[in-house]
Amino acid sequence: MESLGPLPAVSVSGVVSKLIKNKIRAFKEAKRAKRAAGGPQQQQLQQQLQQQRKLWVQLYEDLQDDGIRCDVCANSDTAADDAIVLCDGCDVAVHQSCYSIPQVPEGEWFCEFCKTQKAAKVHFKQLQLILQKPHKTLQQKQAEAAAVLQQAESNNIDVPCLPRACVLCPRRSGALIRTTE
Repeated sequence: MESLGPLPAVSVSGVVSKLIKNKIRAFKEAKRAKRAAGGPQQQQLQQQLQQQRKLWVQLYEDLQDDGIRCDVCANSDTAADDAIVLCDGCDVAVHQSCYSIPQVPEGEWFCEFCKTQKAAKVHFKQLQLILQKPHKTLQQKQAEAAAVLQQAESNNIDVPCLPRACVLCPRRSGALIRTTE
């Protein structure tokens, strides 16, 4: 069975390139304004440059965090009652509020995907053992396999017999959230 790895960290390259373009654009505008005239435009230029500096300081502070961002909302901010919890199976990082975790668990914590995958592996191994029984007929093997799958379904466990991907994006792993729908 193919092992699914954790999601890559959320990329900030798009945000950074946009900010760099904005800074270059503001710098060019400031140069043009400085050449064109002085006086009130000079003050406006200083204000624009000050705003750009604040933006860069904010970006720098955001990038200096501990590198852990929620894989659901892509935010690294935490609060006392909304910590980021890491899955011990796939290292996915989620806020308590994003993943409906009432309190930070002591010891190991596994995301829904890892819990389901762990349970599915047991049923998948049972299916493999059924197929390897040489003394049983095809109908007997099918009946046993159907019983294993029915047991898994009754426990809300999806046995991944075929490789699957998210219907919303091309990823095969990540922070899966159980919905009410």
